[in-house]
Amino acid sequence: MEDIPAIAGPRRHALTIPNDPVLQDHRFLGQAVLPAVYALEHLARTVGRAFPDAAVTFSEAIQFDKFLALPMVEIADVKAFAEIAAHRDGGIEAVLLTRHVAAKSGMTRMKAHVRCRFGAALDGGDALPPVPAGREAPAETYALPVDRLYAEMVPFGPAFQNVVSPVQLGPDGARAVVSGGAMAGDDRLVQLGSPFPLDAAFHAACASGSRCGGMPRVAPSW
Repeated sequence: MEDIPAIAGPRRHALTIPNDPVLQDHRFLGQAVLPAVYALEHLARTVGRAFPDAAVTFSEAIQFDKFLALPMVEIADVKAFAEIAAHRDGGIEAVLLTRHVAAKSGMTRMKAHVRCRFGAALDGGDALPPVPAGREAPAETYALPVDRLYAEMVPFGPAFQNVVSPVQLGPDGARAVVSGGAMAGDDRLVQLGSPFPLDAAFHAACASGSRCGGMPRVAPSW
């Protein structure tokens, strides 16, 4: 990080987020919302353009503050901002913002949706979890079928159904095979690669939290 010049204060960069029709498959309570992995991609590309030496493939302290609701598919894009600033512990903090105007008062305020810190380390090092030595699942593991995951836990459309094996749920977490999704010909999301594997990992984590982590259970038979 020595080669990255100091940032005197937060810098705000205007963003145009394409409202791709595929995003209509990513819904919460019936409302299409921007996937967290897409938000991270836009933030990473903004930091990468401003500071080419920043290690944008390493991020930490990720926080999802508020869903960014997407408009109807006929609206081509969403206007947003990426605010970046030097973090006191190193790296660059980035926040995805949108501007909202109150209907009655006309007052304008900024909403923060996703924030994280990029470039604090060149790689994950020892922070990465070890790969299991064997392929056999522990006896206490529960195998959640993919159709139940997406019917009961993560009710997304086909484009975001990228867990492609039963989710093995155990006391040490969740394991599953995930897909990179259909990204052929799309050169816009290239800074971090396909967003679908990480998105699918979130789905497995959701199932793990519901079954083993004390979160409310959607499936009463569990």
